[in-house]
Amino acid sequence: MSLNLPEQFVILIYPCIEGRNLLLHAVFFHEIGHLIDFKYEITENLFNTLELDKTAVNEALEKYKSIPVGQYKLTDLVSESEIKSNLISECTKILKEWLSEIVADFIAIRLIGPAFLFSLIQISIMSDVVQRDTETHPSSAYRLNCLIDELNRLGYFKIETFRPYLKRVKTFIESEKCQMKKRIEKTVEHVKYKVVIKTISKAMKIIQTQVDEVLRKLSIFARNDEKILNYLVDKRILRAIPPAEFKKLSQSNKKIASIQEIINSGWITFLKRKKELFQLTHAQSIEDQAISFLVLNELLMKAVEASEILELWNKV
Repeated sequence: MSLNLPEQFVILIYPCIEGRNLLLHAVFFHEIGHLIDFKYEITENLFNTLELDKTAVNEALEKYKSIPVGQYKLTDLVSESEIKSNLISECTKILKEWLSEIVADFIAIRLIGPAFLFSLIQISIMSDVVQRDTETHPSSAYRLNCLIDELNRLGYFKIETFRPYLKRVKTFIESEKCQMKKRIEKTVEHVKYKVVIKTISKAMKIIQTQVDEVLRKLSIFARNDEKILNYLVDKRILRAIPPAEFKKLSQSNKKIASIQEIINSGWITFLKRKKELFQLTHAQSIEDQAISFLVLNELLMKAVEASEILELWNKV
């Protein structure tokens, strides 16, 4: 018997302690985004067509020239042309790394919707990277800001179930951006990051178009119907039933819930229907409430398992 195996296997590593926290598993879609990006060379194509913003480079160069090195200025020790060459080289490397992260984020938000945003916030806070820019990753504050704009563009702010929580995230991001600006705007690193941010901002429409074109070909945009999500919360989760399937209005037969719908229904329960979840699990103390979230994640995990089985059963 011959097996039709895929050409490549990918192993995703995740902390064991959060192994069954399905609410946070939405971040896996970012890693899936990197795989799609790698296969279809989205970042590579963007990188080959984009140029660093010239105005931003010139502004950064002026700041670099005035950087003190002991008793001297940097221009007293290195020629201006060499400073500019090094600045462009460093910014170019950062641009490619950051483009890769933004592209993966944009793919993830299209694959699963708001659940990715909510899980990224939680993980960023736990990892203390909300305000931390590095040469390989933009800060979560910047990434979240891009994602909020993208969710708005994709129409999620029109969905009543998500709107108030997306607005809260937007307020949170604005606060974090202000704090970050006060803290790092005068650092040498920020001069380079500012060039990259301005370059990406000007190219945002091109980035969006490239990602949309690839996912349209693959036909894997998120399926997040508000009525279905509310059905999964009301008729499944809050009745202690795994949200693996749903009934459409005007139809008697059941439909299999997608993993996107399962995880997003979990987040709606977590954000909007906590009190009812606590009532369901008879949670009185903080410890009881923690157990309630374990119960929620187990329901979601069972739903994912059940939906996979139902999918296979339908193919028999």
